[in-house]
Amino acid sequence: MQDYFGGDILNTVATLPNSETVSHYLNVVDGETIDLTREQFPEGTTFTKPATKTGRYASTREYCLSFESTRRRYEKLRSRVASYLEGSTQPLG
Repeated sequence: MQDYFGGDILNTVATLPNSETVSHYLNVVDGETIDLTREQFPEGTTFTKPATKTGRYASTREYCLSFESTRRRYEKLRSRVASYLEGSTQPLG
């Protein structure tokens, strides 16, 4: 999302109906929140106010990509999206 539309990645904490908490990230582009994965959470989930989560990094994106497993998943998805947008027949999934 951010690769193509810019904006900022923000973090929120999702509290599930069973009280379990999960870190969740979303995009804000031109002041509009775009959350392409919110539907993964069950009805009744509440979210904290989105905010940056940078740790010792300059941005939330840099913070997220500092984790090797996250970086690998990102690179795989980025490659698939680029291929798809270029007209490749490779499925995204």
